[in-house]
Amino acid sequence: MTKIAPDGFNFSTSRNVNLSVSLRTNNDQPPAGVVVSVYAPDKVDSGDPVFKGITNNAGILTAIVTVPSYYGKLVIDPAYVGLLRNATATINNGSISVIIGGKDGYSGDIVADAVNNKVEVTPGNGSIKTNGFVSTEIGYPSGYTVSNAFTSPTNLGRPVYLEATSDVIDASLLSYINASLPESKPLSTTHPEYLNNKVNTINITAKADVWVTCFGRCGFSKYFGILYLQY
Repeated sequence: MTKIAPDGFNFSTSRNVNLSVSLRTNNDQPPAGVVVSVYAPDKVDSGDPVFKGITNNAGILTAIVTVPSYYGKLVIDPAYVGLLRNATATINNGSISVIIGGKDGYSGDIVADAVNNKVEVTPGNGSIKTNGFVSTEIGYPSGYTVSNAFTSPTNLGRPVYLEATSDVIDASLLSYINASLPESKPLSTTHPEYLNNKVNTINITAKADVWVTCFGRCGFSKYFGILYLQY
């Protein structure tokens, strides 16, 4: 009799994945009570996760997640300002173990985003087209271009012209910011008072240095963060 199925094949259409997610601030503190959603790679935008849980006081979430047996990857999304969003992770021997955050940004089974170096500048208006999509014009300090403006690995989106030492973002500060500016919720609904013209404008009346701290990944590998300074 000829064998038609590989060794270990059990006709099951689903399997259990042992999930371990550890969240860290950039000084390795654990953010507690963070809602983490896990999606199929092709359903990230559906709003329908295969699993959702909350990190404990040590910033850790562990669970057994049942998924279709043909899944080789899952997308982990801690909807939390200061942490990597929608991180793709490979299922290795029935398990996923990742660290999101910390000094390296991520580690474990997370798959780094591919870097797209094909950038087209549209003549006349200075807009930039990437993968067919037109985005806001991006300007770099003198001497820097899209080719040399980012440190390695470039998929982290860290500009080389920033301060050599990053600001330490304490877990308590991140907790306050996330409570005040929750992800994926309109500020006009959650805190309309923040949009009052009396509180959202900083007037600079004399020559001064302006310091800006970006929370999380202010990069260009998957998502774009744009900050406007007017003076």
